[in-house]
This record gives sequence, structure tokens and C-alpha cells, in this order.
Amino acid sequence: MQDVMYQFDRRQIEFKDMNQLNDIIQLVKELFNETRIWENNGYTPNELFEKFKKPGLDERSFSTLELHPSFVQTPPIAHKIGRNDPCPCGSGKKYKKCCLGKDGM
Repeated sequence: MQDVMYQFDRRQIEFKDMNQLNDIIQLVKELFNETRIWENNGYTPNELFEKFKKPGLDERSFSTLELHPSFVQTPPIAHKIGRNDPCPCGSGKKYKKCCLGKDGM
């Protein structure tokens, strides 16, 4: 929508009042939602919405959406490398004699 407003401004198109602006915005939204898009395999956004719409699902249901614990990814617990452990770089040396002071390990 910001691009559309930029184009109106660039062409010095002025609106009489906010009602006229709101009408134009509504028309532009309808145009966009009814335009076939290559990335959507030729479907319009409205067609995709209807195709994948699930019964009982609307915008209001997302406002109270809670994440199921199985969908939340917890970061893996990093194993701390001991000073006398083999170096993870694969050199075969102890970590303290190889990469302990180097950045990135």
C-alpha cells in the first residue's frame, strides 16, 4: 500500500477528503486481491484463501492462538568442552593445546 501512496504522491494526485482516499484504498486492495500472481501459480490471493480455508478458522482465532509445546523449538544444550578433552577441530590434540585461545571455539 505504501508503494501505491508513493505513486499517487509522485504524480501529484490529491484527494478531496479522507472518504475519497478510503474508497481508493479499498479499490486498490480489491484489485490486488483479484490479480493473478505468477508466484501463486496463477491464482489470485482470494482464490488461494478460498482453496486453503479451513472450516471454523478466521482472523479472530489467531488473536488468542497459543503455541503448542511440540511446536516450540528449544535450543540444543551446548556441550561444554573440557580443557583436557580432544579438540573438536579434529587435530587429535587436547583442546587446551590446540584451539582454547583461538576465536570461534
